[in-house]
Amino acid sequence: LLTAANYAYFSIYNNWRCNAERHGLDWAVIANDDKAFEELGPDRGLLAIGEKVSGMNGWGSAKLDSVGRNKMFMVLTIMRIADLGVVFTDADNMFLGDPFAQGVHLGDLIRSGKYDCVYQEELAKAPAKDHVVPGDGGNTGFFYATPRNNKKMISFFTDVVAEVDRQREDAFRRFGERLGADQ
Repeated sequence: LLTAANYAYFSIYNNWRCNAERHGLDWAVIANDDKAFEELGPDRGLLAIGEKVSGMNGWGSAKLDSVGRNKMFMVLTIMRIADLGVVFTDADNMFLGDPFAQGVHLGDLIRSGKYDCVYQEELAKAPAKDHVVPGDGGNTGFFYATPRNNKKMISFFTDVVAEVDRQREDAFRRFGERLGADQ
């Protein structure tokens, strides 16, 4: 289980942490700035490899795009180095219980071994009951990915990070800001 925070978001992270502790979860945190890493320590924090992002950053900002890119790159790094599956959740998502417990949908999907990637679709409202997910994108705020059954997941995440980098550099050349990771 992995989440992310910078020091400016520590009150949100600490709320998430209290909830996770109540459910007996274990997790790591992508520290998006040095102060967050200092507060977390090396037993809990993983200093982001990429652009360090401090301060509160709203939806649509170039800095939030950097946070999105850091998420994808850090998950890719964990899958490459440790050969582990990762559930990533933003710190503003709350679990009603242990998401890995027997009988809980996410945990059951992971244990089935049938899925290499589970993600939350990016929608403006709840979908209709007959909604079919088009498979053309997802929300980086909650997902599961594993390289265990299919090493193509590492290739997929490598391609995603490369495409995000390409789009961000193109936006920088055209508009002076590196947009594109969460947008």
